[in-house]
Amino acid sequence: MDRLDLDERFASALQNFTEAVTTAAEDTEHNEAATDSQETTTDVNREYPYARVYARNAEGASFKDKLPENSKTISTELNTSRFSSAIWYNKVQEKVITIAGLGGIGSYVYYLLTRMQPSFITIYDPDVVEAVNMSGQLYSKEDLGKYKTQAMLDMAHKYSNYYRTGAFAEPFTSTSSATSIMICGFDNMEARKTFFNSWRKYVELRPASEQEHCLFIDGRLAAEEFQVFCIRGDDKYNINRYANEFLFSDSEADETICSYKQTSFMANMIGSIIINLFVNFCANDLEDEEKPLLERDLPFLTTYDASSMMFITNH
Repeated sequence: MDRLDLDERFASALQNFTEAVTTAAEDTEHNEAATDSQETTTDVNREYPYARVYARNAEGASFKDKLPENSKTISTELNTSRFSSAIWYNKVQEKVITIAGLGGIGSYVYYLLTRMQPSFITIYDPDVVEAVNMSGQLYSKEDLGKYKTQAMLDMAHKYSNYYRTGAFAEPFTSTSSATSIMICGFDNMEARKTFFNSWRKYVELRPASEQEHCLFIDGRLAAEEFQVFCIRGDDKYNINRYANEFLFSDSEADETICSYKQTSFMANMIGSIIINLFVNFCANDLEDEEKPLLERDLPFLTTYDASSMMFITNH
C-alpha cells in the first residue's frame, strides 16, 4: 500500500465498515436464522478488508481477521459521554495513529488513546511480557508470557470496548507503513531514528497544504524525570532541530535520560502529557469557525523533574 494513501484508505474503509456493521446488526434483529447473521459478517469482512482488525496468534506466525461484537451494555457513546462536548472530540475520532514500542510509554499511551476512540491505531512491539515489566509498564500478571501487542489488545477490549487496532508483534522497520500521526515509545536511539525518518519521509511526500495535519511525538522516560518532543509536519525548523540535535547515538544516550529505570507513576504521567499534546493538536486541526480562538500550545520540548515538581517547556 502506498504510504501517501494509508490514512485515507484506513479512514474511508473504517467509516464504510462501521456503517456496514451497523446495517448488518439492524438486519439481523429481524432475522432469526443464525446462519444468515454469520453470512452477513463474512460479507462485511470481504467488502472492507482494510478495516479488519489484525492480531498475532500465540505463535506469532499469522494474522487472523476478527470482527468482535460490541458490548451489550456499553456503547461507544457512553464510553466517551464525559468528554463528548469537547471541541476536539470529533477530530480525535477521525485520526489514524501509529505507536511503536509498548513499554512504559507506549503501554500507557495506547490505553489512554483507546479511551478516546480514535479511528484506528496501529501498534508495534516484538516483545513478550515479563514479570520485570510490571514495575513500570501497564501489564498485569495475567499478561505474563503474552506478546505485548496481544496484552494491549486484550486490555483495550476489556477496559475501553475498543477494537480498531492493527497489532504487529514485530519491530517497526524502515519498510513498515507510516501514518500522519506517529508516537514513539522506544528506549533506544536507533529504533527512534528509524521511526522518525519514516514519519519524515511520509510528511515530505504529502502536499505542503496537508503537512500541518501530521504529528510526531517522542517520549523519553526515566525513573523520576521525562522528556517529550512534539513536532508538527509543517514545522521545518524543529524537524531539522530534532534530527540534528536530539537523535544522537546509543552510546551517548547511555549517559542521558534513557539509561534510567522506570516507575509506574512517571510512565503514567508521561502518557498523560503525550495525550494532552495530541488533544491540543486535534483542537488546532479544526477548520474555520470550529477552531479555538487562541491556538493551543504544542511546545517542541516538555521536560518534568519529579524532585522539584517542575515543568519546563521549550518552543
